[in-house]
Amino acid sequence: MAHKVFEKPIRVHFSNCDPAGIVFHPQYFVLINELMEDFLEDVAGVGFIEIRRYGVGFPVVSVKTQFTKPSRPSDRLMGQVWVEKIGDKSIRFAFVLKDEAEERLRCVETSVCVKLTSDDQFVSWSIPAEIREALAPYVVESESEFLQIRA
Repeated sequence: MAHKVFEKPIRVHFSNCDPAGIVFHPQYFVLINELMEDFLEDVAGVGFIEIRRYGVGFPVVSVKTQFTKPSRPSDRLMGQVWVEKIGDKSIRFAFVLKDEAEERLRCVETSVCVKLTSDDQFVSWSIPAEIREALAPYVVESESEFLQIRA
């Protein structure tokens, strides 16, 4: 793996969990969304709000997730994110949440670059060069490096 991987510690809170004492699966998507926001701020210098200065947004159009082991309150995880593929108008991100010993979750998420028109419609748009350049070190070199997710 020659590409960079963004990492951030994540603590599982009681509020992330269901009555069984494990992370309620939609809460994992909240954790991934927070990880993505930190990744964009730290790597590209723009968060979800600041990206508007480019006149674009990146809504999610596809998510594939594998929950590999439950997480519980106070678990300390490491969140990882990198880019599996960057096209002209879309980006496929890879996420892994893990503890010291094993993975808890793996996820692949595709976002498309859109521009908001004056009549509040989304129009597919090319990814701004500055964002593409900032993400370049995090892009995998071959499809053999893509996360394998069971269907």
